[in-house]
Amino acid sequence: MPPRRGWVTRRGSVEDCATQRNLSAAGRDEARRIGERFRAQGIAAARVYASQWCRCLDTARLLDLGEITPFAGLNSFFRDGGAKPCRRPKCVR
Repeated sequence: MPPRRGWVTRRGSVEDCATQRNLSAAGRDEARRIGERFRAQGIAAARVYASQWCRCLDTARLLDLGEITPFAGLNSFFRDGGAKPCRRPKCVR
């Protein structure tokens, strides 16, 4: 897994799961069920890209569809932790 960027926001640090809002038991169960539904539809493997936030990586793992690629471009659409999302293409590159 590539190293994570050292992002820190009011939600916590992308490098420290203890500072983040993590998946609940219900969220983990839901991710597993979604993976099962993919497999029931004939999708047993896929390229999986996930934000570097722990809850996103956990969701991707629990889908159990294949190797996960952490992608910083999915980390956040909020440039400075403020309330305005960045909607320009350069924010997701």
